[in-house]
Amino acid sequence: MPGGIAPLLITLGSLGLVAIFSLIVRRQPALHTIAMGIGALAWFFGNILWLAGAPVHAVAAWWAGFLLLTIAGERLELARLARLTPGSRAAFLAIAGLFLLGLAAATIAARTGMRLAGAAMMTLAFWLLRYDSARHTVRQAGLSRFIAASLLSGYGWASRGCSGRGLEGRPPGLATMRCCTPSSSGSSSR
Repeated sequence: MPGGIAPLLITLGSLGLVAIFSLIVRRQPALHTIAMGIGALAWFFGNILWLAGAPVHAVAAWWAGFLLLTIAGERLELARLARLTPGSRAAFLAIAGLFLLGLAAATIAARTGMRLAGAAMMTLAFWLLRYDSARHTVRQAGLSRFIAASLLSGYGWASRGCSGRGLEGRPPGLATMRCCTPSSSGSSSR
């Protein structure tokens, strides 16, 4: 088993999360719970690939999908207060579907799949910028403002860092973080 027992334990942990989300979705079948459940499935699938011996760079996009879909689902839940239109919900579904399609395609054709996933990630970041309540709570004071500013900067990271790398057809990784730091000159080979 590559990496010793760690891949097995983390795969079992992600399977546990999938089981929890299957119960949550059964109790509350809403778009936001389904999005977070699919995020848990992405984490589980990435861990299965890792357990099967796939290199970390090949599964990192699935792990990023877990984070992205979990955060998007949580923000989608809060967006219910803003009463999303059927069109905005359909756009969310289409974007998430394209992202998952890109991840799946990347297991067969890495560059093509990552380009599709990167474009979907960038589009989801713009969707979140448009519909997330953080746009309004950033004007408040204290912790609400801090959280909103953190979320909004995270959406900027998702659209710039991961998506730019994805549009190049490469999976997310340490180079993504390096290309987003102020000290990068932009001339380094990636």
